[in-house]
Amino acid sequence: MAETLKIKVTNETYLSTKQKEASNYMWLSQENENCQRSNNCQSPPQSGTQETHPGVSFPKEARVRSRNHYYGILKAGNKVFGKSVGVDYRLGRALRPRLGITVSKKYGKAHDRNRFKRVVREAFRSYCLNFPKDLEINVFPRTTLKPLSKRAILDDLVNLCSILNSKKL
Repeated sequence: MAETLKIKVTNETYLSTKQKEASNYMWLSQENENCQRSNNCQSPPQSGTQETHPGVSFPKEARVRSRNHYYGILKAGNKVFGKSVGVDYRLGRALRPRLGITVSKKYGKAHDRNRFKRVVREAFRSYCLNFPKDLEINVFPRTTLKPLSKRAILDDLVNLCSILNSKKL
């Protein structure tokens, strides 16, 4: 019976158990070789293509953030449709103009939806001083026209402002 059992010999007996020694030399690229976290080694910030408006930002108080706020604006039932965007709005609840943006997956891929939100925020920033102080709006794309420009969205927001001014008079 012992003759029929064959034992397999593996090469594990020839494996080295010694670990490689850690070297004290750390390789740095040529660009950062002599840099010790000084300001000279950091690349200058790249200027983006977005237009900046000094003094006009988009703080949390200017955003519609919670589900209840979105629902309240939707429940108010005031809608205006432009060529490129639709706008739900509500008056009388906020202390300053507030913006909410809703873009569904039907609009396109994530980079398309993010670009839409960026363009809407920029248009809102550039025109928010002309809105009534108690306005809350939710902007959504009306069509799936991917390359929406800031000008087209700004035209729709100006249209909203003119409608609101005509209703107040």
